[in-house]
Amino acid sequence: MKKLLIFDLDGTLSDSSAGVIHCYKKTCEKFGVKNVPEEEFRKGLGGPFAENLLRITRLPKERLREAVDYYVSVFASEGFGMCRGFPGIRETLDNLRSQGYRMCVATLMAEDFTGKFLRKLGIDCLFDSVRSANVSVPVTKKELIMKCLEDTGTSGKDAVMIGDSADDMDSAAETGLGFIAAAYGYGLPESVCIEKGIKYVRKPEDLLVILRE
Repeated sequence: MKKLLIFDLDGTLSDSSAGVIHCYKKTCEKFGVKNVPEEEFRKGLGGPFAENLLRITRLPKERLREAVDYYVSVFASEGFGMCRGFPGIRETLDNLRSQGYRMCVATLMAEDFTGKFLRKLGIDCLFDSVRSANVSVPVTKKELIMKCLEDTGTSGKDAVMIGDSADDMDSAAETGLGFIAAAYGYGLPESVCIEKGIKYVRKPEDLLVILRE
């Protein structure tokens, strides 16, 4: 039995896709960026936020701070209210906790919003450590995972990462963790998991079974 479960947040615990895409579009409108394919907005649901914003808006790096500030203001006033938890998340986490698992969150979501998301979903009290990104200081998912391991005094071989993106999967491998894909999220659908032989769950409750295998 693994001792520690490290969860990604957006696309794994919460679904803020509608709010995120809305804010990307509003930011593009603000800076006069037109004709962005819908696929580009969808790609921006995972991975480093600043890189996504630069790619989507096609702005020069010297305007990144301005774009980030605008996006964050719109997300705070409009996008945040669009987020929701995936069905079954709270019940699944309660069950895992009762089975003795320790749990953490490692997310590239800005730290200003991470705590608010967890509180909104009613799950903030279930985690031993929450590590998130700072828009002013670049950080990788690998670094956040390592912080969670340090916070809980756990080695990589005793932990598993649960996430919905290739970045989650690759970062888990780099830190010696097992990995389970949240195929109900944004970036690793069931078809891709089957094709690449990735262990996955179709819904949060499936974790209760797959973790016993």
